[in-house]
Amino acid sequence: FSLMLMLIMWLIIPNFYNLNSMNLNILLFLCFLSMGVYMMMLSGWSSNSLYSMLGSIRAVSQSISYEVSLILIIMSSLILIESFDIMKLYQFQEMIWASMYMYMIMFM
Repeated sequence: FSLMLMLIMWLIIPNFYNLNSMNLNILLFLCFLSMGVYMMMLSGWSSNSLYSMLGSIRAVSQSISYEVSLILIIMSSLILIESFDIMKLYQFQEMIWASMYMYMIMFM
């Protein structure tokens, strides 16, 4: 199931054909990214070993803490773009180097 989630995330990336045009692509990406945490927890629990359960709890806590900072960085750049569409992000970076506007976010 986790592999399927990661493969579905590739469908969100805009391409030449743009068959999956949505307004909320980035929110869908963040939802799929956070669903991988459940698979990590399930894999540690299903092995029926205490050490793998502790390892999966550690991995889940690390990925949740990194996801919070990633979501804040992505949301701060989305406020600048004023859209949740990945295609708008691509168009914003097409003519102007976007890191000049997001100078402090670039170093995070």
